[in-house]
This record gives sequence, structure tokens and C-alpha cells, in this order.
Amino acid sequence: LELMQECRKRYGSLPLFIVLTSYEEFHLAKQALSLQAIDYLVKLELTEASLVESVRKAIEMLEGYEPGVKFHNQQVPVETLLFHERFFIMLLNNLFENEEQFQLQAADLSLDFNASGFQVACMEIVSPKSESMNTKQQLSFFSSVLQMVKTLLPKYIRCHVTPLDIRHFAIIFMPSDNTGDFSQQIRTSVENSAQMLHKYYGASIYGAVGRRVDHPLDISASFQDARQIFRKASPETPLVFFEERKTEMTARNIFNMAIFKNEIVSAFEELNAEHLRTVFSS
Repeated sequence: LELMQECRKRYGSLPLFIVLTSYEEFHLAKQALSLQAIDYLVKLELTEASLVESVRKAIEMLEGYEPGVKFHNQQVPVETLLFHERFFIMLLNNLFENEEQFQLQAADLSLDFNASGFQVACMEIVSPKSESMNTKQQLSFFSSVLQMVKTLLPKYIRCHVTPLDIRHFAIIFMPSDNTGDFSQQIRTSVENSAQMLHKYYGASIYGAVGRRVDHPLDISASFQDARQIFRKASPETPLVFFEERKTEMTARNIFNMAIFKNEIVSAFEELNAEHLRTVFSS
């Protein structure tokens, strides 16, 4: 781990590391993953197939690296994380007043939305362990699982991950070009991350992915798609796609805060508490 840390400081994202160890403690695995380890393999569970898969992932990542790419430390101030979460909640619910406001806030937070398209997943974290936990323990458990998702998933695919509540989170997937089957890339990246989550936490993730949209301000439409078919996902079918299921769907009244946006803004500008109360009642 010290060698990995020193290499990151000196050389950036390369060399790549696969950690092979007898230690199963999660804090060590988390540290290795935060230093961009391709995998953290426990010797007692090692198989030829798992080692081959890790080497294959390393080769794929190596081929995808550009010269000069540098490692970025994952530790960011809490205030910045809160601004990030607020930004993504606004984006997912179509609450930006215009494109200029969106672009300015994205630039302030150093968020890059230069992509050939966007697809949004609505996901849930599930674990039998959580049923015996109190609220504080559940919060700590699900926060740790989500943090691992945030660490793992970007290793496989370009994306942003943001929490929705204690058990649910959203993923905004962003292909860098139009080549290849992006749906399969999404499926593979989620499956790989899910395997690690189950291994270290006994937790599972499942959910739904909305349609592909071209503009970042249309991300909310993909998010609504994912919410609409979310209940089609299950442990047996952990990831469902809107394009595969839309013919089965009937219209559902999915709550969308954006339709109240103008009324809420108007009520605040008028400082009219009664108007605001009426909007919330609606």
C-alpha cells in the first residue's frame, strides 16, 4: 500500500496494481481501491479465472490510458460534497432555470459533461444484515457501501454517482464516443462492482437504467424512465433497461418536482407563504 501511494504521488495513474493478499480486512481493501488498485484478491478465494479476469481488466484499462493522466485524490471537503449532491439533485429533477445556470454551476464544481450521450440508473442497496441494525448503524453501513460504489464504478466506466436517500442512489453514465455497445458496458461495470460489494459487505445492488439522451439537461428524462421501471428489477434480474421494458409499461404517475418549479420560484419571489403552502399541498 505504501508503494502504491508513493507511485501515485510520483507517476500518476501508472503503474497499475493488482493486490494479492491473505488479509480480508475491508479497511485495507478500501485503501487499496482508493489508490486505484484494479482488484483486491484474497488468496484463499483465488481461482485461475478470477486472476485472469483481473489481468484482463488491467490490460483494458492500460490500453485506455492517455499519456500524462494523473491520479486525483478522492478526499474532498464535506462542503464540496454537499454542493455536488445538490447540483445532481437539481439536474436529475430538471430544476435548473436555464442552460447557462447549469453550465456555470458545473464549471464551479469542475464537473465535465462533455459526452456523446447520457443514461441514468436508479439503484437500491439491499442487505439482509441491515434488518438487525438500528438507524445509526444502517446509515453508517449504507454510507460505506455507497462510498465503495463511488470508488469502484468509475474504474470501469465514465460516470457520476450521487445518493438519493439512505438506500438509493443514481448513476449518470457518460460514453466518451458512439463506438461499442454502451448498454453492455453499463451492465458489465455494474456487475463487476456488485461482485466486490457482495464480497466485502454482503450487500447487493439492483435497479433500472433509463433511455439514452443527447443533452445533459435531458438527463431528468432518463432518470424518470429509470424510476418508472425500477420495480421491474429484482435479485434475479438486478439491472433492467427502459428500452427493453418500455413496451410492457403502462403510464404511471411518477412524481416530478420540475412541474412545480415555476410556481415555487414565484411563491418565493413574492414571499407569499400561502402560495407556497398551496403548491406543496398540490
